[in-house]
Amino acid sequence: MSFGREGRWEEAAAAFARADETMAKFAWMRQHARRLVAEVALAEGWGEPARWLREALAFFEGCGNERIASACRSLLARSGTAVPRRRGGASVPLDLRALNLVHERSEKMSNARLEAIFTDVVTSLQRIIAEHQVTSDEYRVATEWLTEAGNQGYEIPLLLDVFLSPTVDDINFAENGGTESNVEGPFYVAEAPLLSRPYVLPQRDDEPGDILVFSGRVLAGDGTPLPGAMLDIWHATSNGEYSRFQPGLPDYNLRGRLSTDEDGSYEFRTVVPSPYEIPKTGATGKLLAGLGRHAFRPGHIHFKVSCQGFRLLTTQIYFEGDPWLGSDVAGAVKPSLVISLEKRESASTQLPYLAGSYDFVLTPA
Repeated sequence: MSFGREGRWEEAAAAFARADETMAKFAWMRQHARRLVAEVALAEGWGEPARWLREALAFFEGCGNERIASACRSLLARSGTAVPRRRGGASVPLDLRALNLVHERSEKMSNARLEAIFTDVVTSLQRIIAEHQVTSDEYRVATEWLTEAGNQGYEIPLLLDVFLSPTVDDINFAENGGTESNVEGPFYVAEAPLLSRPYVLPQRDDEPGDILVFSGRVLAGDGTPLPGAMLDIWHATSNGEYSRFQPGLPDYNLRGRLSTDEDGSYEFRTVVPSPYEIPKTGATGKLLAGLGRHAFRPGHIHFKVSCQGFRLLTTQIYFEGDPWLGSDVAGAVKPSLVISLEKRESASTQLPYLAGSYDFVLTPA
């Protein structure tokens, strides 16, 4: 559908009305189309389609689609119309029944949520290409880079974790009274060895790094200890390598599972993780270099904490004094997950070690 510059908004709206009616059952498609037509109408000087924009704004705020809602507010402001106050409260999930779109070829019902998200992704990329006037050569370089990433094992998960995973974590695990979550990372391995007391993470005889004794409790939100809670723990070596992903390391090196005592307490021995650079030889490292960004992550320990009747907690613990806390390449550090380490000496061996402690608080399932 197209209208010349000499057209008027009334004529455009009348012609669009027939198509608008056919989309009445598909709320997301209808409001998205209204927003796009309103944007064209303003650009072409057809008039001020404020009513449609207000309806689209209310719809997309209700869906929690802040990107399109923001575009509607901007268009309303451009038209000289008062912008409605932003709606408060929790976002309303997309009405999947209203988004059952029919695939033109197969005539089978599509996955409505996938359709909505994918359409937004493509629309956003098309807008970026237009705004930045991406050239054919640049487009070709991008496709070659994506192909390279896809051929490099875990490079795609690494790329997504660096640039997107913290946002997904923030959206899905908002603060709810328990310990804050943190990204899982691309190097988790299920079914790590179930350890016996006294707990020591599997490691080489000459494992580099200062000895670390890590302890704490697993609690419910009201402070009740949770006996038998399971902690699945893993971290990198002193030079940033993860077992099962880098050759030359023993299976499950610095990986293990342990359970809490009757009072909800736990304690295990390992080595202090060092800051490290994520792999730089692949597509992710190449992109970071092109952006002029470093590839360092602060030292950290990964935890998955589970207990029957409670939500699984996936998080990381960081350490005070790490030089990369404020500029983590993944942007994943949260202040509540940073702890201090205390220098101590073993009473039996007189050997020095570092001690750290953290109480994990789980929320009901």
